[in-house]
Amino acid sequence: AQLTVYGEAQAHPRIVQAIRESEDALNLLAAAPDNFGGHKAKAMDDLRRAIHSMRKALFFRLQMDDAAIDAAGY
Repeated sequence: AQLTVYGEAQAHPRIVQAIRESEDALNLLAAAPDNFGGHKAKAMDDLRRAIHSMRKALFFRLQMDDAAIDAAGY
């Protein structure tokens, strides 16, 4: 069977859930009313990196480059 983005997401729903919850956390931080001494920006950057790493883990068998991974969603 050929591997697809959809198939990998269906096979690993916990990773998809972790990505979505991390994206929710990123949005909550973005809406926070203060910069918290620069820690908010650092936390947001860390979350963006974590989200990308989770997407790389989710799609590793597809051998996608970073741009394709980010464009794939999830």
